[in-house]
Amino acid sequence: MKSTRDASRGIAVHNRQRKHQLDTRQIEELTRCAANLLGLRQIEVSVVFLSDRKMADLNLKFHATQGPTDILTFDYGDTAELVISMDHVMANARRYGSTARRECHLYVVHGLLHLAGYRDDTAPRRRHMRRAERQILLELNQPSSPRAGRREGD
Repeated sequence: MKSTRDASRGIAVHNRQRKHQLDTRQIEELTRCAANLLGLRQIEVSVVFLSDRKMADLNLKFHATQGPTDILTFDYGDTAELVISMDHVMANARRYGSTARRECHLYVVHGLLHLAGYRDDTAPRRRHMRRAERQILLELNQPSSPRAGRREGD
């Protein structure tokens, strides 16, 4: 399992699942650039990729919700974790005619937006967040997922 760390900014990417390959350096670079665009320059961010099984454990423990989810964002103040289910990434890439890379990028940007104060607990907030996801991905010259703006809940 690969890990990378950006010592200058405190960005680390950890691949804690073995089923799917992942370019951790690419995710690290995207995270750094998106965090800069959002003004998250002083926060340490860990991006952790897990299986659905491990994600279901976290979802139950922290949200009292059965089953896995696509991403969980944990904000500890000066540090944060974005925990992403790689099984969800792959399934949704197939489901929405996207790629694993695009889905990973969407989830990272989504988590960073939560850290920047965006919420998606109401329809208007969700629409606002989806627009921000698309804008950030465009600014980073990354194609957005065909489903950007039509995501399931967190």
